Formats: sequence, C-alpha cells, structure tokens
Amino acid sequence: IFQQQRPTGFIQFYFQVSDLSQLQKRLIQLNDLKTQQTKYLRVQGVKVFIDGTLGSGTADTKCLCHYQGSPWTDAHLDELFLQTWQSGFEIACHCIGENAVDKVVETARRTLAKGVTGHLHIEHA
Repeated sequence: IFQQQRPTGFIQFYFQVSDLSQLQKRLIQLNDLKTQQTKYLRVQGVKVFIDGTLGSGTADTKCLCHYQGSPWTDAHLDELFLQTWQSGFEIACHCIGENAVDKVVETARRTLAKGVTGHLHIEHA
C-alpha cells in the first residue's frame, strides 16, 4: 500500500502489485475503496516495481552489468496494463534505469494500440 501526499492537500492511494496473480484481487479492493474516498484521500490505482536502485545495482540501466532482470515479462505487463486501464485505474511504475523506462513505454504503446487508454506515472526516472 502506497500513499503519496500531494501539494494540493490530498493523499493518493495505490496498491502495490508484485505479480500478476495479485492483480484481480487488488482491482476488486480498489473498487471497494473508491466508495470510501474523501476530499483528502483519492484511490488512484496500482504501483509496480519494474527495477530496483542504482546503489544496489538492481536498476535496469545500459551500464550496469549486475542487473538480474525484472520479474515482469512483457506478456505480464501487457496484461497488467490492459486490465488496470480497462478497470479505470492508474498505473504507477517505479523505473530507475533507462531500460526499465523503455519497457514501460513500449508496454503502454502496445496497450494504446489496442484502443485501451489510461493514466501512467513513471516514477524516479
């Protein structure tokens, strides 16, 4: 569960999704929570960690040779984007390295090509 305070005075609420098997449960929970929104709390969507950090060598960059790979395959990300956007929720992706950003942007392009749109936040890039 992630909450972010915005300068506008409200908190954005995201559920972290670690793998595709959690997605349906999280989307149902988000729909339930939407009924409890207030002017200070907004239910936004799901957050996904695509890569790690520079310090630990887990960021997916072109120059780091220790990167072990994302747990998210292209097919899994395609399904996550499709289901989340079709459900009307946003996607926030933690991306440090340029390879991780490229992966997310390409996933968004494939989803948009299917006629499904939504909000995407790429964080920390």
